Amino acid sequence: MDTEQLYQDRILAFARAARQQTRLVDPGYSASVTNPSCGDQVQLDLELDAAGRITRIGAVATGCALCEAATGLLTETLVGVHRDDVMTMDTHLTRWLQGESDALCLDGQEAFTPVRDFTTRHGCVRLPFQAAAKAIKGTGCFIN
Repeated sequence: MDTEQLYQDRILAFARAARQQTRLVDPGYSASVTNPSCGDQVQLDLELDAAGRITRIGAVATGCALCEAATGLLTETLVGVHRDDVMTMDTHLTRWLQGESDALCLDGQEAFTPVRDFTTRHGCVRLPFQAAAKAIKGTGCFIN
């Protein structure tokens, strides 16, 4: 598979959406993660309601288009998701990227199917999912 197939229109649309995101002011949960392999970075902020569902999300992603696109996917689809489900998303995404599962955890994830053939790029796609789990676990900056 050619790397040009990674950068299809849907991926680029998610990346553009991520570039329009901003951080939340006084978030309840926040985390920053960096991919040591390439330097991609995601700073993610979340607000949760009393039932544990995400009500607001803010993010800034710097790095490659795949990292930005995964951040865009997350910011477009994470509102309304329960904190417990967020904690398992990275595991499900990793298994999906590795071809061990066909189960999708978010609407739009199928756009990342070409990435499955490029294992060196899996970390770029996983980064915002790791940031979300880290924020909720409180191992990022827990604010509140």
